Amino acid sequence: MADKIIKSFDVWIAAQGVKSKLRLRNVDNISLEGIGRLRELILELAIRGKLVPQDPSNDTAQNLLNRIRNEKNKLLNDGTLKKAQRPPAIDEDRISFLLPEGWDWTYLGEIGNIFNGNSINVSEKEAKYTGVEGRPFIATKDVGYGWDELDYSNGILIPYEEKNFRIARKGTVLLCAEGGSAGKKCGVTNQDICFGNKLLATELFGEIDENYLLSFFQTPSFYQSFKEKMTGIIGGISISKFAQIRVPLPPPQEQRKIASKVLELMALCYELEREETNHLKSHQLLVETLLGTLTQAKDATDFQNAWGQLTQHFDELFTTEGSIDQLKQTILQLAVMGKLVPQDPNDEPAGELLKRIEMEKERLVKKGKIKKQKTIVEISDDEKFFDLPKGWEWCRLSQISEIGTGATPLTSNPEYYNGDIPWITSSATNEPFVEYAEESISKKAIEETNCKVYPKGTLILAMYGQGKTRGQITELLIDAATNQACAAIELIENEIHHKKYIKYYFKKIYDEIRELAAGGAQPNLNLQKVKDTIISLPPFVEQQRITNKVDDLFALCDRLKERIVESQKVANQMAEAVLEQEG
Repeated sequence: MADKIIKSFDVWIAAQGVKSKLRLRNVDNISLEGIGRLRELILELAIRGKLVPQDPSNDTAQNLLNRIRNEKNKLLNDGTLKKAQRPPAIDEDRISFLLPEGWDWTYLGEIGNIFNGNSINVSEKEAKYTGVEGRPFIATKDVGYGWDELDYSNGILIPYEEKNFRIARKGTVLLCAEGGSAGKKCGVTNQDICFGNKLLATELFGEIDENYLLSFFQTPSFYQSFKEKMTGIIGGISISKFAQIRVPLPPPQEQRKIASKVLELMALCYELEREETNHLKSHQLLVETLLGTLTQAKDATDFQNAWGQLTQHFDELFTTEGSIDQLKQTILQLAVMGKLVPQDPNDEPAGELLKRIEMEKERLVKKGKIKKQKTIVEISDDEKFFDLPKGWEWCRLSQISEIGTGATPLTSNPEYYNGDIPWITSSATNEPFVEYAEESISKKAIEETNCKVYPKGTLILAMYGQGKTRGQITELLIDAATNQACAAIELIENEIHHKKYIKYYFKKIYDEIRELAAGGAQPNLNLQKVKDTIISLPPFVEQQRITNKVDDLFALCDRLKERIVESQKVANQMAEAVLEQEG
């Protein structure tokens, strides 16, 4: 079976996922899910007797349990061990799987002495147990997830003469019993220690192999049994319930063979994971370097030459969703720098567009449709991100738009809600367009609060919200009001390509916009910062060429990503098929 696992390594390496959907899909956010499932498969096969060949000449688990009972009786008689409640008989109808000949089901409490540690507050640790000689004190944070060595160097030591601390001897298996890591963090001691009260220690009797039990603690089967016995809001397990978790017990020789093979295969898994991570990082660096050659292009002609060379290696370069996202960001960067499409000297300069917009704003002020703006702060050289092509202009967002926000009507007044007016929050910016709203407000709310209805075509920018919402932008396809977390951007020139260019621009400077946010755990934008945003503005006609080109290239990127996602789905299905076949 171990040989079959090794032959299927390629299947497991190919199966990948993401650690967090809120984060960019780059190397640091890629989860090598296949290797994780491979570890689970190895461990499950191990405890089911399918990992290494059985030897009929081995002793039996039943004989081992008899010897353990004799050992426990001696310990009870001399007072070394306290008498525990007799566990119920194993219900054959409730066992999870059948065991090989010579194995037996038993309880954790039958094969080990289980006890928890001591609680020490922070002041005690500093005053009494730092800078002294004694046994290491292990807390939950010092325990890893299985094969990691315990951290004995946290500086907390319990003097040898202390009598009130429980001691876990070398070879004891520790497991976290409370909190978010309950049933997950575990390890084996390589020396005598003292330990915290959120850890359970299992000191093994007789010939039970500690690494076999550690392997069992890391299986999905064990964790399922552990979860079923957890109680409380924080989530924890009592010693008595922990002791009643069933264990598949092999003969002693088999335990040692299994533990040895598990350690060998786990080492291979870690090596595979390290190599694949290094490969992914090297690939990402290569993609970043080659995409950098595009952004260094002098003009659109230079870009086309570099792009032509890049497309010859698309299949090798753009093999992950993260690399496609990088490509999209590069396309946007080239677009807003004026390097994506050629300039046409016959185009009307952007300066003329700004003049027309200013004239239109003056007309709207006279008609009373908008308020006269305060003097706009001149753009300094330090604010300009890059040099612009001829015919382009730097401007502030407030020069080309009217920018407002909304409000949240008092929820205590039911007359403000469930009306005919769609009302959106910053979460709406997760999608490129807003076609409907989950909530609505009434005309009364518009009349009596700071809410305002914005027409379709208005761009909505999230100023604050959950996760990475801040800085995201969307477009209204309906008339709608917003809450105070949104900036509503009504472009004076609202032609489709002009609007699309501004949306693409914000997608490119997304990170820069977030950096404008105030400090703190939940950094936010404010209306003034949005108004002061710097825009690299192309001639009006060139905006259409840019947005059309971006649309075409993004469509290509999306096709590439669909192919990658489908390929990844197949890889994951293959891994699942192997898991089902061998499980």
